Amino acid sequence: LIFKAGEYKSWKHTVLGYCVFTEWVIGSMLPMWIMRDAFFEAYRSNGGTDEYISSLMSLTANWMLPVVIVLGIVGGVIGAYLGKVILKKHFVKAGIV
Repeated sequence: LIFKAGEYKSWKHTVLGYCVFTEWVIGSMLPMWIMRDAFFEAYRSNGGTDEYISSLMSLTANWMLPVVIVLGIVGGVIGAYLGKVILKKHFVKAGIV
């Protein structure tokens, strides 16, 4: 929808689309931050070891959520740029686009 809003030609819409798309990955990780105690207790009751849970808790400290979001946006911008370069290199040269 974001790409279509820019009629598939707007650079701003392309970058925004890639940034939004990369943030979908966070959905599977959000419970580790939002419902931290319930998430790890459920993991423990399903057979997770205390050693693994404590190491995962240390890797998902509260300050990591903004880092993951920012890195997702940076990855989206890089992906948009690479897509633009590849489009020009292969498809524009070939006369397809």
